[in-house]
Amino acid sequence: MIDTATPAGPLEGRLGELWRGARDRLLANPRFRALVAAFPPTRRIARRRAAALFDLCAGFVYSQVLLALVRTGLLERLAREVAAIEKIDEAEASRRLESVLLKAA
Repeated sequence: MIDTATPAGPLEGRLGELWRGARDRLLANPRFRALVAAFPPTRRIARRRAAALFDLCAGFVYSQVLLALVRTGLLERLAREVAAIEKIDEAEASRRLESVLLKAA
């Protein structure tokens, strides 16, 4: 029988757990994060990663709001109401609503 187990890497086992635990505690420390954000050599990296995380969270929120609007039928209802108020057909109201939503995105 051939042994197919992969050899242990440098941070496997108990030592790796200790290292990752210490790293995670350091990264979760607000004082450390403030220091990294203020330190000139690491400032750009910290800001870029923070911006990427914010963009990811914002995209998730946008998608959830859009899903709620679609599931409730609110967009279609809004298009019908606009059509009734402005005395235009629903297709034109939908086109106007889509253009407004696309400009906001």
